Amino acid sequence: MTKYGYVNQVIKNHNEGTISTRAIAGGSFIIKRSVLGEIEYLFDEKFGMYNEDTDLALRLSQEGFTIGVVPSSVVYHFTSFNFKFNKNNIWKNLIMIRNRMMAYWKALKREDFIYFLPYLIFSQSHKTFTRSVEVKNGIIKSILLATSVMPLSIISFIWFISSILKEAIIKGQYI
Repeated sequence: MTKYGYVNQVIKNHNEGTISTRAIAGGSFIIKRSVLGEIEYLFDEKFGMYNEDTDLALRLSQEGFTIGVVPSSVVYHFTSFNFKFNKNNIWKNLIMIRNRMMAYWKALKREDFIYFLPYLIFSQSHKTFTRSVEVKNGIIKSILLATSVMPLSIISFIWFISSILKEAIIKGQYI
């Protein structure tokens, strides 16, 4: 896991019990019941779906709770990555990218967020390329798929900025 909770490699024969991270995917986490009483809310309804788990983990981390990965654990997720660009996949990617930006906007200091922003914008293209190569789509097709995600990232960034501005206007605050 990267320090921001994304898988960047598979660790084999890892001897440590737990690896610290800032966030983790909700499909594979366990949380103590006692922790639930110490946080204001579980999931932020603004997220709807995608990255609400990242937001929760980042908030828990900010409160001083330990977030960790147990490399020897196994999680089965019964869906597959779909490379077809239909309207459902486009919408799903827009929401995922925008919500990832929202989660880190809430969690990081503004200067840290600005530093991390290029990763947030370009990571979906990188993930698409990596997964495409893994399923043996070939380099050319993988590059084309990854490149086709870039406009979604830019649109998601604009959507994210408009969400932040809207919230600031409603609250009567400056960013």
